[in-house]
Amino acid sequence: MEKHGMMTCRETSTLVAESRLGDLPVTTRVRVWLHLAMCRYCRRFYRQIRAIDDGVRAALETMRGEMPADLAATVTARLSRKP
Repeated sequence: MEKHGMMTCRETSTLVAESRLGDLPVTTRVRVWLHLAMCRYCRRFYRQIRAIDDGVRAALETMRGEMPADLAATVTARLSRKP
């Protein structure tokens, strides 16, 4: 990642997709937010990632206590498969 200047869309979207913004140094977070403020495409991607995250959290909260015991293992196995 560049040390100075505007972050690229690739750098920004990677950090957004990894949901690591809270773990980043303050200077990097500022660079991400500046990029999001200026780039409508990355801003849209950020909102989509947030909506997916919110939906998954809501679904998990709704299903808490109703999940089959092997659900986590099944989901992990499916996500680990290469397309």
